[in-house]
Amino acid sequence: MPTLEVHNLEGKETEKVNLKDKFFAVKFNPALVHQIAVSLQNNQRISKAHTKTKGEVRGGGKKPWKQKGTGRARAGSNRSPLWVGGGITFGPRNNRDYSRKINKRVGVLVFSMVLGKKISDKEVKMVENWDIEKPKTKKLVDALGRIGVLNQSVLLVAADKNENLKRAGRNLPNVSIKSAAEINTLDLLTHKLAVVEKRALAILEDRLSGKKTKPQQNPKPKLQRHHD
Repeated sequence: MPTLEVHNLEGKETEKVNLKDKFFAVKFNPALVHQIAVSLQNNQRISKAHTKTKGEVRGGGKKPWKQKGTGRARAGSNRSPLWVGGGITFGPRNNRDYSRKINKRVGVLVFSMVLGKKISDKEVKMVENWDIEKPKTKKLVDALGRIGVLNQSVLLVAADKNENLKRAGRNLPNVSIKSAAEINTLDLLTHKLAVVEKRALAILEDRLSGKKTKPQQNPKPKLQRHHD
């Protein structure tokens, strides 16, 4: 059963947490991880290269010369792809879709694989909380230094959205800050280390189990009948 040591922001160990094997001890499959990683990268890809076709290039309204009698080849428009400055045939277009569908179960499985692999490689640390009173970069730098992840590629995982933490770390190079509900396999792969808030562990376990947390809804008011 894998375990994680819990540290406070002073760098002192406070306790150890036992992790469930079914979530954090899944056998690593490199080929499957590569497949999901490439799919996630493609889903983030935006097609920017764009060329104009013959119908989109400006000009070419008038026939350059008459059809017969000039001795030259027939030409209907000076915007033809055969002409300099004309349209482009089969060029890149910005409406191309690179996204790939990811099976939900496979995505969760690979996320579990990568997270468990990083835990077994001692690349995941846990902190009691990310309670930073003021969004000061110096305080966060001091905390990261005590934890032992300063000047490294690190992903800080909070239980929920933490504005003070986000503002304190936005100027730090190689540091990304996300909530436990936002991180994905690509985030774990692109960072050498991860520092997870203790309360975020329950959220990660829910994600790996496939549970969905439904927002609470206000109950409908009951109709009161007045008797005369």
